[in-house]
Amino acid sequence: MKFDISERISAEQSHGRLAVFSEVTPPRAGPPLHLHREQTEIFHVISGRYRFVVDGQSIEAGPGDCLMVEPGEVHGFVNLLDTPSRLNFEIQPAMQIGRFFERLVAGDFDASDMAGFFSDYGMDLSGPPLSVEA
Repeated sequence: MKFDISERISAEQSHGRLAVFSEVTPPRAGPPLHLHREQTEIFHVISGRYRFVVDGQSIEAGPGDCLMVEPGEVHGFVNLLDTPSRLNFEIQPAMQIGRFFERLVAGDFDASDMAGFFSDYGMDLSGPPLSVEA
């Protein structure tokens, strides 16, 4: 899957307090289930329709909806539409998350060791990407 994620506010700009990203999510796609060991993540749906799962709870969200995920909560999302959807998300504290997304977008990681790649940036993989079928 090609990732379309761009950094809007870097860790350097916020003195490490947060990093903000914008993502265009391909149709029927999303990240694998994972958790951040020490970071809070806040999602803002800009367009389209998503299903989020946070610690086993399924939540549908559309434009204007926001969702917060605490450290240690297993989460993921999927674009429910047959067209791209867009969301913004922020991660607090930023730590090295900018480098993670930079490498992810560039394809600069070993796809056969996704668990190791996530772990290097303070995250644990917890399952596959969500499917559109609930």
